[in-house]
Amino acid sequence: MTDIVKQTKIRALNDALRKTGKGGQILQTSGFASLNSDIRAEFISMLRSRDEFDPDNDPYGTHEFGSEKIGSQVIFWKIDTYALDMVHLSEAPDDPKRTKRVMKVMLAREY
Repeated sequence: MTDIVKQTKIRALNDALRKTGKGGQILQTSGFASLNSDIRAEFISMLRSRDEFDPDNDPYGTHEFGSEKIGSQVIFWKIDTYALDMVHLSEAPDDPKRTKRVMKVMLAREY
């Protein structure tokens, strides 16, 4: 399988998690959880509709990280791919049968 095909599969799997919440787990930090529910809802809406990726903010073309600014809050999101044991990184992030995706949502100041 070519690197382009793998990259395309990883991007599609990451987009599915980001846009629908399906295909992995979503974890939030205590800082994000403490935000006003309107801010959290606006972030989720922005996250699901985000399609602005370029080589500067997505150097690997896999849509695995982003940041959104809502009011004075900067919120980061990051998708990591783990082996099924949830200890090691996945050796096959393009294969959902061998990989667990985890998206973390946090305030920038918590990074």
